[in-house]
Amino acid sequence: MRVLVVRLDAIGDYVLWRSCFRALRASPRFRGAHVTLLGNRSWKQLFEATDVGLADDTIWVNPADYIKKSVDNLFPFVWPLRPSFRRKRLMLRDLLASRRYDRILLPTASRNPWIDRLFASLSPELWGVSSSVALPTDSVYTRLAPAPSPSAFIFQQNCSILDFFLGEESRIGFDSLISLAAVSDSRRVAIFPGASHWTKRWPIGSFAEVARYLIDVRGLEVVVVGGPDDRQRAALLVARTSRPGRIRSEAGCGTLLNMAETISRCALVISNDTCATHFGAAQRVPTLCITNGIVGKNTFWPYPAAMNCPLCVVTAGECKKTASNLLANQVGCYRNLLRIAPVDVISAAEPLLDARQKSPQK
Repeated sequence: MRVLVVRLDAIGDYVLWRSCFRALRASPRFRGAHVTLLGNRSWKQLFEATDVGLADDTIWVNPADYIKKSVDNLFPFVWPLRPSFRRKRLMLRDLLASRRYDRILLPTASRNPWIDRLFASLSPELWGVSSSVALPTDSVYTRLAPAPSPSAFIFQQNCSILDFFLGEESRIGFDSLISLAAVSDSRRVAIFPGASHWTKRWPIGSFAEVARYLIDVRGLEVVVVGGPDDRQRAALLVARTSRPGRIRSEAGCGTLLNMAETISRCALVISNDTCATHFGAAQRVPTLCITNGIVGKNTFWPYPAAMNCPLCVVTAGECKKTASNLLANQVGCYRNLLRIAPVDVISAAEPLLDARQKSPQK
C-alpha cells in the first residue's frame, strides 16, 4: 500500500505532531506501507536530522504557493486567479497523481478548503478531520475523523486524530527533539525575538531591557537564537542590549537541530509565541512564552500539566478578541502584546531561574 501523509503547517506544529507520526509508522495498520511525507520546507532540516527514518520518501513544498497569504484576505475574489497560484497547484497535483497513492492522510485539526480541493480525487481514499461545522469540501473525503475539542491542547488533538486513523488507542508520549540525557544546566539564557507574523513580535527594546537585567543583575550570559529571517532582529537586540561579550547572536547559524541543542543547554528560554517555545518545552527547559493572549490560547498554550513541560505564558492580563474585522483583530492582538512590560517578563523569569539553579545539574 502506498500512503501519502500531508503536513504543511509550521515548525512548532511539526514538533507537536512528530510523536504521532512515529506511532503511525509503528502501528499494524501502516507498518508495511510505503509512506511518503509531503511536508513544509521550513522544517525539512529538523525532519532530516531527527525523523528521516519515518518516511520512505519525502516531498518538500512551500505551503504559501498553494494557499492564500494574509494579504489575500483583502482580495477574496481575485487571488485564486493568480497565474502562479494556479500553475503551482496544477504541477503538484500532476506530481501526486503520477505516484498513484492508495491512501492520502491529512491528519490536521485545522481544515483549509483550498488544501481540501488540492488533494481531491488524487487517490481512492482521502482521510481527513471534520471541522466543528460542516464544510462544502467534506464531500471530497472518503473518511473523516471526528472534530477534536477546540479547547483541547494541540498535542491531545493530534492524538485523538491518530487514534481514529489507527482504529485503536495509541497512548503516546511527547517526544523530545534530542536525547534529554545530553541536557546540562548552564549560566545562559536563550532569547528568540523573531516571529513569522507582526502580531507576535514583542518590541526589541523590551527584549533588550530583559537581557540587560539577566546580564547585570543575574550574572547570566544571553544567546540570541532564530532562523535566517531573524538575523536582523537578533543583531538589533545585541546592539540595543550593549553588553559586549555577554550577549551574542546565533540567529541564522546552523540548522534547526543546532538551535534545539543550544536551547537544551540553557537555563531558560524567552520567546515570542513561536516555534522556540515548543523547542524549549520539548527539551523540558523552563520556557517563557510572550504572547498577545488571544492567538493560540488553549490550543498551543498553556501546556497540560500531565505533559511535564515547564512553559510559562506571559500575557497582558485579560485579553479579549472583540473586533469582527480581520485587520482590527490583528491590531488588537498587537496592542495586547505592547501592554506587556519588561518587568512582567522579569517577574515571570525569576522563579524559573531560581528553581533551575537549585535543581541538580543533569
